[in-house]
This record gives sequence, structure tokens and C-alpha cells, in this order.
Amino acid sequence: FLDRAQSAGWLATRNELLEMQTQICRASILPPFGEPHKRDGLYMNNVEFWSGGLQFWCQRDGCSFFRVIQLDPKNFSKHLMYHTSNNKQIAISKERRVLVDNLFAQLNGVRKVAIQQKNRIKEHPPLNKVNMSS
Repeated sequence: FLDRAQSAGWLATRNELLEMQTQICRASILPPFGEPHKRDGLYMNNVEFWSGGLQFWCQRDGCSFFRVIQLDPKNFSKHLMYHTSNNKQIAISKERRVLVDNLFAQLNGVRKVAIQQKNRIKEHPPLNKVNMSS
């Protein structure tokens, strides 16, 4: 599931946390430590849900935020994080691993196709019902 990809870490100010908790998110962005979930605070989610920021991306029980990655070569690397414990480098098969340069090229390829499609629609907008009846 795309909405289950971990963010690897996140930061927020006190005011941002309060706004997310009280106005933006459908459910709590912080684990419930009070009754009736006092046992472990995780409730119905695992530790990755709370510590990895999954609650931000989840639509049903979270904030429905979207991830934004700058595809400018000067800024792209600022979105990357190396998992220093090295357990993910072993746990993920070599077939699923992608070099950063290849990932960057793939993302830019998708971006270029989207721009081309957007330009085509601008040049040849679809007929709407109003235009068809006149």
C-alpha cells in the first residue's frame, strides 16, 4: 500500500502538533496512552505506525497528507535518508534495491510524461456537455 510507506522521521513544532491533533487529522497523531489503552499505548497499530509517521499518510485513521519530493537535482538528495542500522539493506532483496541515480531518473521520467499530458490537455481540452449541445 502506498499509504503505508514510512517517512523515516518527521519534525513538527508544538503549534503544528496541536493544529494536526485538533483540526487537521481524523484521528490522533499521538499514541493513546490513557484509558482504555494504557497497556502499551499502541492501540491497534504497530510501533512503525507511530514512530515512522504512518499516521500522517493514512487516509482512514490519519491526516491524509501527501508526500512532496523536489525533483530539482540540487535539492533531491535532501529528501533521502540512510538507514544506519543496516538491517534494511539486508532485509530487502537485491532485485528491489535501486540506485539513487536510477530512482531520480525514473521519477523525472514520470514527471516529464505528466507535464506532456498536461500540455496536451491544455492544447486540446476535452469537450464538455455545454460545448457539445451548442
